[in-house]
Amino acid sequence: MKDVPPNFWRGRRVLVTGASGFIGAAVCRRLAAEGAEVHGTGQTRPSPAVAEHHRVALPADAMSVVERVRPMGVIHLAAPVMAGANAEHRSILETGIVDGTISMAKATHRLGVPMVHAGTCAEYGSVPSPHREDGAVRPVDAYGELKLQATQQALAYPNVSVGRIFRAIGPGDTASVVAAAARAALTRTSFSMTSGEQIREWNHVDAVATGLMHLLARPGLQGCIVNIGGGPELSVRAVVEMVFDAADCDRTLIRLGARPQRPGEVASLVGDHSRARAAWGEVHQPAIQDTVRDAVEWTRTHLEDAA
Repeated sequence: MKDVPPNFWRGRRVLVTGASGFIGAAVCRRLAAEGAEVHGTGQTRPSPAVAEHHRVALPADAMSVVERVRPMGVIHLAAPVMAGANAEHRSILETGIVDGTISMAKATHRLGVPMVHAGTCAEYGSVPSPHREDGAVRPVDAYGELKLQATQQALAYPNVSVGRIFRAIGPGDTASVVAAAARAALTRTSFSMTSGEQIREWNHVDAVATGLMHLLARPGLQGCIVNIGGGPELSVRAVVEMVFDAADCDRTLIRLGARPQRPGEVASLVGDHSRARAAWGEVHQPAIQDTVRDAVEWTRTHLEDAA
């Protein structure tokens, strides 16, 4: 890592909240591979990369888990994800997204522990891309609004930096359009989708995990928002077609336009990653075809294990 010594993570204790989730599990794997002592929180089964799993509920247990673990840093990923959520979901999401983040920010600040809060590109919403960290934000749904609120309140604490994550795909993904398309392609069933014209930035989950680690390793970025990603910009349709090709499945099973666009659908979610590149350089990502193939093969194994 640029300006970070070799073996920086070896022996360092890091707490990852939401370690059982898609991105959280990838962060734990990457940290463990670098020699860190990884502690994780989550309500489901722990990642194999975690040295110790702490079954906690946020916001109530934030202080107790930080005091118990005494980490050198925290990557806070624990939060419900519900893109497209409307106002009726706000009360369901607010505790996990906003209150959980504030509780972790307070606990880490009190103990002098650096914290990276995982934000999301959904905070940018409908403003034109490429999205800059110091640019306008206009979230289009309750999920984006609450994540923006969590970011703003977390940055009130000087030990916190925010990594705004752009679209992640790859092994472990069960919820994205890529995961849904992979399940359809592998089982040779039709896949109903929108026109797929919307443009997204597509990142291998390991590259996103590496970006969050870079951010935690740099105390000079506390108080800052940094976009995390930098992968290729492609339409949803193009990536779904790659999924079907990787699964050796006939593209005619893709039913383009069979589903309407979500209300407030954003035409383009693409980040400006100048700030991250200036801080730590380029994060390697596989070619998009290889990333899609990784996702499809992981889904194939998952389906076989479930059979």
